[in-house]
Amino acid sequence: MQYDKHLQMLCVNPGAAGKYGFHQVRTIARFTIDGKDMKDKEARTGFNVLD
Repeated sequence: MQYDKHLQMLCVNPGAAGKYGFHQVRTIARFTIDGKDMKDKEARTGFNVLD
């Protein structure tokens, strides 16, 4: 996750989202948007695709 100043938007790479595709391990991300602030950023991996 990162904020793109040029595009003025938050960019999130969904590369390991879902049960299908190239990746064998899924990643989830959680965060809080409070006004103009992004806080409580957390990312976790290790969720087996077969679960």
